[in-house]
Amino acid sequence: MRRNDIRGFLLLMMGILFLWFLFCPHQSGFLGLYVRRYLLIIFGKASYLFPLIVLWVGTKLLCNKKPNNANLKFAFDILTIWSLCTILSLGTGNTAEKNFGGFVGKYSEIGIKKTIGTF
Repeated sequence: MRRNDIRGFLLLMMGILFLWFLFCPHQSGFLGLYVRRYLLIIFGKASYLFPLIVLWVGTKLLCNKKPNNANLKFAFDILTIWSLCTILSLGTGNTAEKNFGGFVGKYSEIGIKKTIGTF
């Protein structure tokens, strides 16, 4: 086995595990509850994108396709999740219990409102 095959397999298993944690938290034990809880606290509803990105990268590695410009794609994935968190936070308003963007979205929203202002 090549190194990319091992990495791809591990990423696929990790992506499936995170999907299980996010969609079936009560059937995944205490680890699943904690992982889901902290993913939702940090990233909000955008955390559902995280396992899909992990699965995509794992599939690319297993199919023997080397990710071209891996750093650029990784930066794009981070930017996508950050933007989605910010948009979800801006869309839900100031109520803390309805903040779908998590901490990342909330603090990005605060920064945007201080920089640009509100309309």
